Order: sequence, then structure tokens, then C-alpha cells
Amino acid sequence: ACEILEQLHIEPTSKILVLGDGKLGLTTALTLNAHNLDVLLVGKHQNKLNIAKAQGVKTELLENFIPRKFDVVIFDEVSMAYVPQLLCAATFAKEKFICVGDFRQLSPIVQNEKAKTVFEAYRKCSETYKYRWNSGCSLEQLTVSA
Repeated sequence: ACEILEQLHIEPTSKILVLGDGKLGLTTALTLNAHNLDVLLVGKHQNKLNIAKAQGVKTELLENFIPRKFDVVIFDEVSMAYVPQLLCAATFAKEKFICVGDFRQLSPIVQNEKAKTVFEAYRKCSETYKYRWNSGCSLEQLTVSA
């Protein structure tokens, strides 16, 4: 999370959405904010959002989030996400959709065999990119390479 700007080129004028208030999402939002980037952190836990808010990060509870476009969308804990959640989040991105997470975490239960291929592709891509996502691994590649 602290190396995100070394791994990904983000324009200084970019509007960035970080979806997920876990440790990785929180650290990512704080790092981007420390570089004076326009960041919105959206999550389910007000106490975690308050940590970011105290450091000057804009925050919203997921239940109050109004869908809109951002230049960059960063989806935290992608291994815990369902395919429709990923697709919905990707629609918020104008330029870049970045998925981050730990492929070793327990995946959500998926009963549709086609949906399972996206999670398997994520695991393969994660191994290839040493457990981190970068601009070389997009959602489009995930669905095509499975």
C-alpha cells in the first residue's frame, strides 16, 4: 500500500476511490492522501473510517455512497468479493480499476462454476505479480485468461 505510487502512475489531479476500509484499504487511502491526492475512502465500519477522516481523508459509509465516476478505483480485499461486486465497482472507474488483496484468504462461497473461474484467475494473477496487483493485470484480463 505504501508503494502504490511507485507501482502505478496516478495523475496529481486524479479523483481516487478506495473501496474497503480494511487494513490495506485504510493504509492505501492514507498513503495517497499523504501525497495530497484527492481520495475518498468508502467502507462499512464508521470507526475505521474515522481513523482516515482524522488524517484528512474524505470518507463515506458504504450505505450512504452515491455511485459516481472516479479516475482511479482501488478495490480492497478482492479475494473476498463476489463477481457482481467487482463488476459494479469497475463501472465507477474512468481510467483505472485496481484490485488488491490476499489470494490466500478464504474466498466467498460461489455456487456458479463460471464465476469460480474469475477467482481462480485472480489467484493465478496474484502469484504472477507476487501477491500485488499493478496496471499489468486488469479486470478484462481476468475474465479473458480464465
